[in-house]
Amino acid sequence: MTRHIPLEVKESIVKQGLSRGGKSLAVIAAENKVGYSTLQKWMRNTRAGISLSNKAKTVGQNHRADEQLVHLLATANLDETAVSVYCREQGIYSHQLTNWKETIMSESSSKKHDQQSRELRLLKQENKALKKDLRRKDRALAETSALLILKKKADLIWGESEDD
Repeated sequence: MTRHIPLEVKESIVKQGLSRGGKSLAVIAAENKVGYSTLQKWMRNTRAGISLSNKAKTVGQNHRADEQLVHLLATANLDETAVSVYCREQGIYSHQLTNWKETIMSESSSKKHDQQSRELRLLKQENKALKKDLRRKDRALAETSALLILKKKADLIWGESEDD
């Protein structure tokens, strides 16, 4: 699970790493409950002058489904230039809109497919049960007709029974 660490905390951890004295980076990382490779990356970025901020990494990412839908609805009737303006204002990319739309469409089609496969499975089970019941009734009918034919033949051979 990814946890978001405030910028101030990241900077203090990097300062500990840069002026570690006798401690190893692994110990500093463990004390601060940060991965060793993460601490190395932060230190490398600090030395290169790259910001530790989460903002640059998450611009246009991590939108919830309801936010995605709002953006898609807002841009549904806009032309390409208006979509570009909207995207710049909202801090998203136009290709994200396309991806979100494709994702929503594929999810809805997969839901339809799942529902259809469930219905098909239920129909197959019902069909199997009906065929089983029909075979049982056919056997019972065949047995009954065989007994009736045997009774008629017996009556022809030995005559009518006195009980009838």
